[in-house]
Amino acid sequence: MRLLSLDLRDRWQSPPADLRALADYLAGGVVLRRVRSFSIDEIHPVRGRVVGSSVLTDGDWVWSAGHAHYVRTYAVRLPDEFVDHVRLAGHRVAAVDDTRLRELTLRARTLGVF
Repeated sequence: MRLLSLDLRDRWQSPPADLRALADYLAGGVVLRRVRSFSIDEIHPVRGRVVGSSVLTDGDWVWSAGHAHYVRTYAVRLPDEFVDHVRLAGHRVAAVDDTRLRELTLRARTLGVF
């Protein structure tokens, strides 16, 4: 399991052509832990509670649902390793079986993700 973290200060100067597809991939992850509340936008707090707080996965990586918002809205840079992973997957999140979801949930709890 790899935990995807973002540096909200690091933005693409020239966003990649597939920026929307990258953000859609993030938004389309499999729910590892559903959180029904939203967080305040850390870049532009006046926008209010618009950032998703659920935890998503593609079976390899784990990330906050809010990452899609920051990539789509502000072109926050994703790590190259993750971008390569998404492109190799054809920008499609594969199904994650129940056994793998349980493994990821236990690992995420151990690491304090939730």
